[in-house]
Amino acid sequence: MVKSEKEVVIRFDAAERVVRLYSCFPRDWRRAEAKGHQPVKRHFTHGREMAREYRIALDCFHYGFRAADRPRRAAPTWLLKPTIHQKQQKQILARRPKNKEQ
Repeated sequence: MVKSEKEVVIRFDAAERVVRLYSCFPRDWRRAEAKGHQPVKRHFTHGREMAREYRIALDCFHYGFRAADRPRRAAPTWLLKPTIHQKQQKQILARRPKNKEQ
């Protein structure tokens, strides 16, 4: 799969309260169709389906941003385990600055 096949374009229309999703990535197609959205248009090149367009209601669309007043979710418990680091004991010899006699 090349990089151009993963292209996704998301356009918001505030007046119609609609999100237009143009995707070349089959995983996005499966996700949209799993949520019950049907493609509005399909794009073909040399008999091969290259992209699909979806119209999704703005209220149904979620891209991963949270509201500003919503608190962050708690970190997973496996991240909270203390990590033990073994530090090497080094003796640092402090040097006194030499007095400059003039």
